[in-house]
Amino acid sequence: MRNFFLGLDGGGTKTSASLIDSHRKEIAVFKSGGINFLGSDPCLARKSLKKILTSTVECIGFDGVLEGISISTAGISHEAVRREIEHIVTESGVNSKIIFSGDHLVALYSVFPSGYGSVLMAGTGSVGYARMSCAGSIKEFRVGGWGYLLGDECGGFDIGRRMLQRVCHSIDMDIMSSMRRILRQRYDIATREDLINFAYGENSKNNISSLAPLLDELYQDGDSEAVFLVDEVARDVVCIADMLIARIDRNVDQLGICGSILLNSEPIKSKTTSLIKEKYSSIQILEPMREPSYSSALIALDACK
Repeated sequence: MRNFFLGLDGGGTKTSASLIDSHRKEIAVFKSGGINFLGSDPCLARKSLKKILTSTVECIGFDGVLEGISISTAGISHEAVRREIEHIVTESGVNSKIIFSGDHLVALYSVFPSGYGSVLMAGTGSVGYARMSCAGSIKEFRVGGWGYLLGDECGGFDIGRRMLQRVCHSIDMDIMSSMRRILRQRYDIATREDLINFAYGENSKNNISSLAPLLDELYQDGDSEAVFLVDEVARDVVCIADMLIARIDRNVDQLGICGSILLNSEPIKSKTTSLIKEKYSSIQILEPMREPSYSSALIALDACK
């Protein structure tokens, strides 16, 4: 009888799941709606999770066993969310080991399938994470990841907030900067009151985070504020790398980069990797090799060994 392992990478609007066997071969990929029980409709989240579990059971059939399920989604640090997910799994007739995996661990597995290595992540938030095998035990090191109020430097919200700060200065000085102009064109932010409503009104966190992609546009246009901000953000990312490497207290020859900001923002990615290589000449910068759902499935497999 074959053993199988399921990995889920869940967001607010969509979820991807990978089913692998004990030889790490991907057997199937399932898609469904979001499974974020905190940030979206809980009824829809339940329906999406049940859909994936049903598809998995049908795919395995009677000749296999689903040994483990690794779930990565927002809100899994909350005990109530974990209990709800466990209830849905049991209710679906699945008797498997459940592993709740943080996105930092999934990111590490996406670069280092062995589960050991060091990664730097900047997307919604930011974190530096390393996992090492030391004398038969596993040691973990983590820096950052404090959330948008206390940290998450270089994450989407942080970049949007920094851009808004510069627009505030432009309004104070009555200067029509490029950042101020693009916010007026794209978001209809023309006055002090408009900006305050945007930043402090309903859905303010998502509003501010949505500004981050505009930084690339401004940078490509040669805007001096954007060039300065890209440099500032990149240096802050490197500071996270510095803290992580100091915590590990050993030579780091490979460092993975993950997250939408570091992978999709070419100016920030280029500047960050350049600064890291300038400071740590022997470090090789690596990018993810597989999708997050597959990496999550690897976590399930390793957890069941």
